Amino acid sequence: MTNSGRASRLDTIPTAAAGGGAAAPSTPSLEAERALHFLPQARERLPGHVPAAPEPEHKTLPAEKDATAPAGGRGLVSRRPPSRPRNPRRRAFGAVIVMFLVAGAVVGVRYGWPRVAEHYPILPQALAVEISGPAILDAINQTSVAATIPGRIVTLPVDRNDVVKAGDVIATIKSDDLERQLAAAEASVESANLAVRQAEAEMRSADAAQQNAQESHDRLQKLVSSGTVTQASYDAGLATLRKAVAEHAAAEAAVARAEAEHKAAISNADVQRTYLDDAVVRAPIDGVIVSRSRNAGDVVSVGTAIVSIVDPKSIVMSARFDESAIASIHPGQDAALVFPSRPDAAIAGSVLRLGREVDNETREFTADITPKTLPTNWALGQRGRAMITIETKDNVLAAPSELLSRRDGQAGLWVASHGRAHWRPVTLGEVGDGRVEIRDGLQPGEILLKRDRLFEGMRVHPPSATS
Repeated sequence: MTNSGRASRLDTIPTAAAGGGAAAPSTPSLEAERALHFLPQARERLPGHVPAAPEPEHKTLPAEKDATAPAGGRGLVSRRPPSRPRNPRRRAFGAVIVMFLVAGAVVGVRYGWPRVAEHYPILPQALAVEISGPAILDAINQTSVAATIPGRIVTLPVDRNDVVKAGDVIATIKSDDLERQLAAAEASVESANLAVRQAEAEMRSADAAQQNAQESHDRLQKLVSSGTVTQASYDAGLATLRKAVAEHAAAEAAVARAEAEHKAAISNADVQRTYLDDAVVRAPIDGVIVSRSRNAGDVVSVGTAIVSIVDPKSIVMSARFDESAIASIHPGQDAALVFPSRPDAAIAGSVLRLGREVDNETREFTADITPKTLPTNWALGQRGRAMITIETKDNVLAAPSELLSRRDGQAGLWVASHGRAHWRPVTLGEVGDGRVEIRDGLQPGEILLKRDRLFEGMRVHPPSATS
């Protein structure tokens, strides 16, 4: 039997029903579909059949399935013809072209597009040479007001930032015991005064008795010479005189003792009065109260600090400099002081005095600088920076310090040349007034550049120019 005959016979084979041997009724379309399903298997069983090479797997897209499937039934499986292989050389060439275009655009934007940069022409001018160092606000005349007696603070009428004069009341300490002690001392003075008066009265009485005894002795002495009176009478008169002299001496000693006791009582009263006066704490100098460490009601002992007073006229900036600069600084030199709170507002000053000791570790010495004015708000210990002008140099090239940059430790500046930026190494000199001397590397009239980011060959123009 031929293959076509067998195939035609197989096309007519009915399919069995799922539940038994009875043939299920079928329509011509269903029969054809079933025949197509079993046809490949039947061909494989034919003698001499050579299996065909497997076709490349092709995944049918959902859209293709929908297009080939009839409504309400299974569609025939369609196979998409294989795509044509792509040329890898063409893809690589296209990528190279794109890379060249991107690189050209980057280079064009980097070196062809002009950027705005500030221009600074450098010309010969005077330069005030300065040396600078850290400084701390301090005061030469300052004092800590402390209690000199123990007790409880009753009143404290002052506070920080108050301006006081010498003798103004700072605080009052409770002094009931001192008042009683002073009263007792004053009573002792009065008692000693009465004792002096009594001793003086007794001395006057002794003086009168001595004078009377002396006169009696003189009469007896004349009478005994003439034999009018006996020797015994004369001896009795002499004894009376001696007794009167002794009593007079005792009276003088009593007066001296009473006067000494009176002086001691007065001194004791003065001491008690001083103690009582110390209960009222007073300002020793004119100045401003910079701190208050106690409040009313606090108990203080001798030496307990209550407030601190500073004389504003004695305020200085104590600056530190390297010992190598000690020969360049002299009293009277001009100086400028800058505080971090107002870095753009320098305060003029002058050198007052130099320290005579060098720190063993930092090798620095101090110099006190008197400011001509003080900031509105200041505080002792406030940090700042002091710049002292040590000389003035004429006709030098000086660049703003903020324009300097470094490459591998070499200082340099960005210079404009034919509209492009170029970094140039320079040799630096003295520093002063926010500028630095350029000793080598620049010529008068050249233009320095300032911009947040500069690179070699950048096209630049000043802010007022247009590209």
